[in-house]
Amino acid sequence: MIKKKSLILKDEALFKWLKNVAMFTAPCLAIFFGQLALGVDLKKAGLVALLALYGILADYLKKLKQ
Repeated sequence: MIKKKSLILKDEALFKWLKNVAMFTAPCLAIFFGQLALGVDLKKAGLVALLALYGILADYLKKLKQ
């Protein structure tokens, strides 16, 4: 029988993930909003937000494997 894995992190791993989200996503979002404030097109500035989203998901999936 195949054992199903949970998609929810344990408490310690969740805390580490949230800490990483705060440290690495906040600067990307600051750059994103800074670009919008300078008048950069949303499609071009959105690439920075997409990079932040990719980082969040990649780190979450990495923590699930551990």
